Amino acid sequence: GCAGERNAAPPVTEQTDANTFAPELLPAAENVNEWTLADFPGCFDSEWETARAEITLGEDLSVTVLCGEADGPAVYVVAGVHGDETAGWRAGNLLKNACLRAGTLYIISPANVYGAANDQRKTAEERDLNRNFPGDADGCVAAEIFSDIAQRQPVLLLDLHEAHEASDNGADALGNSLICDASGETGELIWEMLLASENGTLCASPLTLYGSPSRGSINRTVTEQLEIPAITVETLRTEPLAQRVRNHLEIVKYVLQYENML
Repeated sequence: GCAGERNAAPPVTEQTDANTFAPELLPAAENVNEWTLADFPGCFDSEWETARAEITLGEDLSVTVLCGEADGPAVYVVAGVHGDETAGWRAGNLLKNACLRAGTLYIISPANVYGAANDQRKTAEERDLNRNFPGDADGCVAAEIFSDIAQRQPVLLLDLHEAHEASDNGADALGNSLICDASGETGELIWEMLLASENGTLCASPLTLYGSPSRGSINRTVTEQLEIPAITVETLRTEPLAQRVRNHLEIVKYVLQYENML
């Protein structure tokens, strides 16, 4: 495969996007089902030769594999574990048409196929998929996803979500945030992303860092059981859908640049 070792010292990357509040960087909301990466200028504009494959993991579930010409690390993106968190899986679907200079990008989107199709958080069995990892081996979606991540051994997992704004009881108040165990090399990446969001060159609003992902979540399970760093990205539902999708795309782009894959 084209996945190799992480560079010993990831290069310092330049984020060239202007402040992403600019409305000209967003597509029209009424064309949501026709959006392409070209509707999000500055995110994935390059056209490197990229090999593409679709691998079936289970019924209605597949992983898209993008492989750049040059050797490089592997990054894994899982989007739409919660089916009604539309921005995550829409961004994940768009990423399937991205181009890589190096390395391998794995994309599962939407992870909760039934939930995305029916605009609901849970699966057809009324399970919260993000509380069921690593799952059991008897046809469980969580187990299929977890097993593939374990097989691929990426240097990083990105888990794309979105959340509501803060409520009186503090429930689901995670919008515009990163959730991870920010230690080791991942800590350096997280710090750079937080600073970039503060100075207006990454996402439309500053990002907040949270730790302690939920038990049974893909983030916590992959981090603890596979020792693979995981970052959950939460956009804020009160922002326009196009902006939330762009935020996800910008964050994935930032990570891939950090890993010298773009």
